[in-house]
Amino acid sequence: MMNPENQLLDCIREGDWPSALALVHSQNFTTKIATPGSSVFAWLITLEAPIELVIALLQYAAEHESIDLNKLGLLELSMHESSTKENAFEIFSSLLKMGLTPNVLIGGRGCTLLQLAMDLNKVREVKELLRYGVDLHQMSVYGSESTSNLEEAKLISNAAAQLVLESMA
Repeated sequence: MMNPENQLLDCIREGDWPSALALVHSQNFTTKIATPGSSVFAWLITLEAPIELVIALLQYAAEHESIDLNKLGLLELSMHESSTKENAFEIFSSLLKMGLTPNVLIGGRGCTLLQLAMDLNKVREVKELLRYGVDLHQMSVYGSESTSNLEEAKLISNAAAQLVLESMA
């Protein structure tokens, strides 16, 4: 008999969302299903899994595996995927609703999540970040060239950056 972790991966590969959700709710896993950068969550987003499954699996990881969901990079991933995957923006919004911080730094890039959203002109994501209290004074980590979210908004001329500037009015 296959272990529950492999069953879950097979359900995800096959797009058998009801069975995957039932496995997550059974909470019968013997090894960790989530690690920072876990491909399971990337699969769920790129395969356009139902939001209920993504959230259930994230809640399981947070509760049973002591995973800091802020460190999985899911806000960044879902924001990147939102142009092509229908569920990605819903996941982005749900992650913020679950309590993930909008004030994250993008690993390896040094910019803030809001700065990335503005650079990519992700208007919906910027609205959500503002709605969930993103810190407009959060700094990027570029050493002496670090800028705050607000300073960066002044340098970018697109609709997403304009929303940030309007939020200060």
